[in-house]
Amino acid sequence: MGTVLKLIQFDHGSSKPNRPCSALSDVLPDLARLVSQIETLKISSIEELRQAFSVLDFASTCIRSIVTRHIPVATPRRRELLVQCDKIDQLITSARMQTSRLNEC
Repeated sequence: MGTVLKLIQFDHGSSKPNRPCSALSDVLPDLARLVSQIETLKISSIEELRQAFSVLDFASTCIRSIVTRHIPVATPRRRELLVQCDKIDQLITSARMQTSRLNEC
């Protein structure tokens, strides 16, 4: 779980990232690689599971930020992607709840 991502630094006063959009081509593969590593993990403890959920939360937040900053507001594609982000967040929340129930047993 020691993977480090180089993320775009956003200026919250501006709607544009501080780095050029070509930096997105660097970030997206890193996010995909990070999430795919979770699939290959042999999770054997609750702490490792929590770390996996944290990585999924992080990736989801990054993707939502990319969508909201780089896809024009009133477009069907943006709405579709944000709906998918919401579904992913719901799945993570549901999996967390199921895990907490298992932890109580």
